[in-house]
Amino acid sequence: MAAPAIPFTIFLLQHSSSMESCNLALLPDVRALPVSPSPGVLDTLKKAAAPQLSSLSISFDCTRECILPNSVFRGDLSSLSRLSLTRAWFDIGELNINVSLQILHVDLSFARNTAGSHPTDLSRWLVILDTLPNLVTLELQVAQASYGPIKQVVDNASLRHLTLQHLTSVTMIITAQDLNVFLNFVHLPSCSVVRITLHVAPWDDIHTDTERLVRRYANPLPPGQAGSELTLEADSETEHFACGFVRNPPPPHPNHSAAQPPDIWFQDLSVHLIRHSVARPEVGLTETYRSFLSAWHSVTEGLATLSVLPPFGTWGPMPQDFYDPIREIVKMGCSNKGSLKRIKCAERYIGTLFGEGGQISEGGMLWASEYPLEVLPIREDRGL
Repeated sequence: MAAPAIPFTIFLLQHSSSMESCNLALLPDVRALPVSPSPGVLDTLKKAAAPQLSSLSISFDCTRECILPNSVFRGDLSSLSRLSLTRAWFDIGELNINVSLQILHVDLSFARNTAGSHPTDLSRWLVILDTLPNLVTLELQVAQASYGPIKQVVDNASLRHLTLQHLTSVTMIITAQDLNVFLNFVHLPSCSVVRITLHVAPWDDIHTDTERLVRRYANPLPPGQAGSELTLEADSETEHFACGFVRNPPPPHPNHSAAQPPDIWFQDLSVHLIRHSVARPEVGLTETYRSFLSAWHSVTEGLATLSVLPPFGTWGPMPQDFYDPIREIVKMGCSNKGSLKRIKCAERYIGTLFGEGGQISEGGMLWASEYPLEVLPIREDRGL
């Protein structure tokens, strides 16, 4: 006869003092208003002491966020080096974490922010991150999409500069306003990987800040070491588009027609734009595309490969407004001492964008690079 299962609350109290890793998937108590875990579970989390805990992951299975008391694990997480919170939140700055934490993952992007219960803008996060000087990896997904015509005003005079000396990788879902705060107040001298998903409202002018981001985190290789790759992706149906840059991509697959392009989220710098046009649907995309792509012109120096991908996960077409800005990047890469050697392009766009052998048709005139340019097809069944 099998032994009866030990209730979670008893198990946690019995073993917390020796735990080094803990993964908690909390379920909502349907009787509680507002929705939260059961009082018994919350009480146990406050009573349990975990002096050796180095890795903690908490998720809440609900569309609302779970606000945990700052007294979880008796308010002492001083041994913690890795923390992951998904739709769950406690005030990190109030707990004894500080210098030990190296990896932080917070995903509240799909949680309803009830009465401002968790910080959603980067200006508020500067205060929290300032208490975590030894972070190496940061994943921050907290931005809430703005659909209304009101733009939040941030008082930059009240913000302090933040330097994270050891941070090497940052992944964020933020707004265009957050990007401005990131560039003006966050300094990452050791960071080599930056991945940003950017919620863009129709009134946002993103060119200047995107260009600053590219110049800061997508430095080209030294002269004579051309080999970098720029990846472009756009979908007119969802109004999503993205760029990714990598300094030293893997060598091309010997079978080009079957090769899969490198995932855009494994670049040195990647920016994925999500444009929200609900508030002003009459605003077109042309200038947004041009503004976004022109901000990447600095990486054409030393650019060896340009990848133009089909829309990932959809069958929607690439916006025609994207064509001329892409051709402009090709011409700049070719004119830069012939650094651009190859174009990897979704099969259905090769003829429209580049013609045969890298020839570009402009207003009935045919432009061709004086340097050899290889155009390689990309299969469109990637990921299937």
